[in-house]
Amino acid sequence: YISREIMIHRPDSDQEDIVTQVIHFIRKDKNGNSSYTTDGKTTYVPWTVADSDGHSTGTATGHFKEYETPRVADYAANKSLIADEEVAGDPYGATPVSRDRVEKVDINYNFDMNQVSMAYLAVLT
Repeated sequence: YISREIMIHRPDSDQEDIVTQVIHFIRKDKNGNSSYTTDGKTTYVPWTVADSDGHSTGTATGHFKEYETPRVADYAANKSLIADEEVAGDPYGATPVSRDRVEKVDINYNFDMNQVSMAYLAVLT
């Protein structure tokens, strides 16, 4: 599994919201085999991206979906959009990508001085 954690530090909450996106790689052919041995030589089935049922999609490249940061009134996020990201696998490596990885993306909010609105109250005497 390769994952991307989007940690949202909301100014209106003491807890973080965490959105986890996962790409699942598997090493199995249609018969469930991960390797074959012929004449004493082991040949591995390539790593591929799995679908939601755990079956191979036949592709070695997965995608983290684009994520739009939640809006909070009077605050601006440091990132308003987390882009779609392609993760290319290493089909014949010991692991599906060159290294196990968990990518962490932090979203922080700052008070937006350009969003402040003020109401005036006139007192007539």
